[in-house]
Amino acid sequence: PELTLTCPDTVTAACGMDALTQLLESFVSVKASAMTDSLASGALTVLGDSLVPASTTAQDDIELRSRISYAAYISGLTLANAGLGTIHGFASVIGGFFAIPHGVVCGTLLAETTRQIVAALIRTDPAGVALKKYEAAAGFLDPSGPAGSVEQGARRLVSLLEHWTEVMDIPRLGEYGVTRQDIDRIVHATGQKNNPVALPDDQLKEILKKRL
Repeated sequence: PELTLTCPDTVTAACGMDALTQLLESFVSVKASAMTDSLASGALTVLGDSLVPASTTAQDDIELRSRISYAAYISGLTLANAGLGTIHGFASVIGGFFAIPHGVVCGTLLAETTRQIVAALIRTDPAGVALKKYEAAAGFLDPSGPAGSVEQGARRLVSLLEHWTEVMDIPRLGEYGVTRQDIDRIVHATGQKNNPVALPDDQLKEILKKRL
C-alpha cells in the first residue's frame, strides 16, 4: 500500500472505482458462488468506508490505502471465478478505441449502468436473487443508510454510486474524445458477459449518452 501514497487523487479514484466495479459485477454475476459472494461482500464493506476519503480528504492515510489495496486484490479473485458484466463489456471495447484509462471507463459508467440494470430487474425479476444482491451491496458500502424494501435498497445503491462519481469527479467519456457518432460501434461490439439481465441496445446507447 505504501506504493500508492504518491498516486494522484485521480488515479486513486479511477483504480478504486475499477475495483468496486469488479466486486459488484462479480457479486451479481450469473456465475457467482458462495465463495465469491463471501469474498465480494467482505471487500465491498472494506472499500465502502475507504475509497472516497482516500481519493479526496485523506490521501495520506496508509490504513485507508491498505483497505483499498485489499479490496482491489479480492476483486481480482472474484472476477477470475465469477466473471464480470456489462460495464466491463463496455470497457474492453472503449479502451480499444480510445486512449482512456480503464478505471475511468468503469468508474464513469458504473452508476448509470447499475441504474439501468436495477430498473430492468425491477421490471422483470423483482423477487430474484440479483436485485436482492444489489440491495445488499448498498448495505455493505454504506451500513448507516436507511432500511427499506429490496427495491428501495437497490435504488439507494444507484444513488450512492452517483454521489461517489460526483464527489470523486470521475471524468466523462467525452473528455477522451468519445462522441455520439461513436456510440453505435461501441454498442455493436459490447458483450453482456455474465450480467444478471441482458440490456437491449437502446439502453446501452442511453448509458453512453448520459456519460459523454
